[in-house]
This record gives sequence, C-alpha cells and structure tokens, in this order.
Amino acid sequence: MPKGVYIRSETTKQFLRELGRSNKGCKKSEAFRNRRRELTQGSRNPMFGKPRTVEEKRKMSLALRNKGSHKGKRNGNWRGGISKLTHVIRTHPHYKRWRISIFERDNYTCQNCGKHGNDLNADHYPKTFAQLIKEHSIQSLEDALSCDALWDVETNRTLCVPCHRKVMS
Repeated sequence: MPKGVYIRSETTKQFLRELGRSNKGCKKSEAFRNRRRELTQGSRNPMFGKPRTVEEKRKMSLALRNKGSHKGKRNGNWRGGISKLTHVIRTHPHYKRWRISIFERDNYTCQNCGKHGNDLNADHYPKTFAQLIKEHSIQSLEDALSCDALWDVETNRTLCVPCHRKVMS
C-alpha cells in the first residue's frame, strides 16, 4: 500500500500497528475486538454510503443462491460417484459419532502410551477396519451401517497417531 495516499486518524494508525503485530490465529482481547468493531462501523466503513450497482447486486444474489452448486454431479470433476467405500463410511456422521464415543469412553487418552489430547485415532481392535469390511462382505454404506461389529464401541480403543502407526505396521 503506498504511503502518504491515505489520510488516517491516530486511532486508526494505532489500530493498524497493533493489527500488524498481532499473530494470525491468536485470540484478540475484548478491548481490541471492540476497537476494531468501532473503527469499521457506520461512516468509518469503506463501503458506507456507496450505493451498489444493479450488476453488483445481481452478482451477490447469484453467489449466495448458488452456494454449493458445484457439489456432486454439478462439479466438473464428477466421475459418476466412484468414491471409495472406506471414504464414504469414514465421512458418514455415524462413523464420526462412533469415534467420539470411543474417545469419550477412554477420556481422550491413548490406551497404549497414556498420552492425553489431540492427534488421536479410533482403532478397530482386535480386527482392523479392512478386515471387518472383508469378513462381513460389506459392499455398500447400507451394509456397513447394519454391521454391528464395525460399530462396536466396547472392543475398540483410542490410540495416538504414533502408537496407531506402530500397531498398523
């Protein structure tokens, strides 16, 4: 941004200095958020009082209306629904609920090394996910959802990523 082109108040300059020093992703203080809100509301907003053209309004309306219009068959990369069955199962809400129930049961702690926190995996144990799919001849999502062995919370465990890699190799 060229210097000397924009006329700024001292509060705006101070705000921009703080903004530049702040780290992306860091939680900002309540005072900082309030100042940022004050500096961009009403007449201080760069778009305040500027009317939108009919063309801009039409484009904004289309953009909001067409959110998600490039999903599934409407996407240019669509290849006839060839997602792998394992991907379909692992992205299903039932699978996500199953993982969370295992994590909660184990108190988000690795059952191998005792590490607590994130970077955890829900491990199908004693049989792997692939073995269960093969053993029960699961060919579709419906088959997977009806297979009790795949969703059994009691026989599965929580492992951290390094322990899960060791177990899988």
